[in-house]
Amino acid sequence: MDDSGISVESLQHDLLRLFNEWNTLGNDHPLAYLEIARAGPGQSPSAVIKQILHNLILRLEKEWASVLQRRFFDGLSAAQTAVGLSMAESTVFRKQREAIGHLAQLLYAEEELARAERLAHFYQRLEAPTYQQLFGADEQVDEILVTLESPASPWIVLLEGIGGIGKTSLADKIIRRAIQRRSFANFGWVTARRSLFRLDGSILPTSAPALSPEALLERLAEQLLEQPIASPYSLTRALAQLQAQTKAQPHLIVVDNLETLNDLDALLPTLRQLVNPTKILLTSRQSLDAEPSIHSTRTRPLAAADSLALVRHEAQSRNLPLLATADDETLAPIFTTVGGNPLALRLVVGQCRRHPLETVLEDLRQARGRTVEHLYTFLYRQVWDGLDESERQVLVAMPLTPEDGSGLGYLASVAEASETQVHDALERLVALNVVDYRGDFQRGRYTIHSLTRTFLLEQVIRWQREEGGG
Repeated sequence: MDDSGISVESLQHDLLRLFNEWNTLGNDHPLAYLEIARAGPGQSPSAVIKQILHNLILRLEKEWASVLQRRFFDGLSAAQTAVGLSMAESTVFRKQREAIGHLAQLLYAEEELARAERLAHFYQRLEAPTYQQLFGADEQVDEILVTLESPASPWIVLLEGIGGIGKTSLADKIIRRAIQRRSFANFGWVTARRSLFRLDGSILPTSAPALSPEALLERLAEQLLEQPIASPYSLTRALAQLQAQTKAQPHLIVVDNLETLNDLDALLPTLRQLVNPTKILLTSRQSLDAEPSIHSTRTRPLAAADSLALVRHEAQSRNLPLLATADDETLAPIFTTVGGNPLALRLVVGQCRRHPLETVLEDLRQARGRTVEHLYTFLYRQVWDGLDESERQVLVAMPLTPEDGSGLGYLASVAEASETQVHDALERLVALNVVDYRGDFQRGRYTIHSLTRTFLLEQVIRWQREEGGG
């Protein structure tokens, strides 16, 4: 039996059921779940499966084909078939079982091939994964899939988090698992990425323009529509055809790297027209607390054990055996400095090909060198540039709070600001995922990621000097 639950034995059972219904076969026939039985536009599902079986029967031995032909296509009894083929009635039943068994084997092989081709077709729409192995992600992948695979709302799920925390990798893992599980009828992947951070420290702008509603519809139409958009082409027609398809069967659409609130606001009206039963998974550095219909979940940083496992895995891949086999005590400063941010962890390993580990970590602490400055620019510059003076004042004060966080009053005292001012600033900083809120509806604490703390201690001071002309 394969992962989809199909086996030769189950096919034998369903084949017999189908043959017994042959002359009254409807579109919801016993083999309608097969990939090869998918009907195209203008095709009848029952006609499709009948043609498939006719073709496969021609590949059987003549005697087996004759028994199936007479018993089910011609509607003859076993006794009549026995007379026509000059064999005992018991032999007819034995030949029938053998024929259906061999037919099930042929059908299984055809289905396996069709499913592999369809999976490959879906996978081609995805970007190449940036990871070899995801650490500490299985629990969150399963949680999000439960929400996405539910036939009820929410229809839009937002995967949010600070830059480099692994949102794209998590979304990739989710859609790949959904493809394997055949959880949806179809799958789409569209990215709004504007730049790419490479592990050599360089930032590469992408050639793709901003993802407008028009560009989104064009890319989804290319991936999801089996029939070309009716002529003359227009975005209205594209939306109408996409709606007809996404509302007839559940699709899973991922829109990745919507990094600004403007991106989200521009695309949400279009995306909302495609949901139910289709589900949409978004990734963004922004929260969308003002949108009650969107289910938001924060991408979790790696725990210490998973972070060190990632470090060892990356070191092994980069042929750094001493780093790959180092004990936890030796590697612990990596986690202390950058926390569970996968991008920063991988960058540290890459830099160990050129510098000692302590030098690499001190570069991060002191915001020293082009590579580190590029990392901080990629992760934080857009956020920093978008903050007002009050929000910057509160963010810069965050490293003065305990690592496990502090309450509003304490933060107001170290920021030398009123609680009202700090409260309003925190709303924005938490929405931007640079400050974390931990707690429940009764009490909570505000804290920052280890990498954010490291960044704020040095790099942001340099940006302030640049802005001040000093």
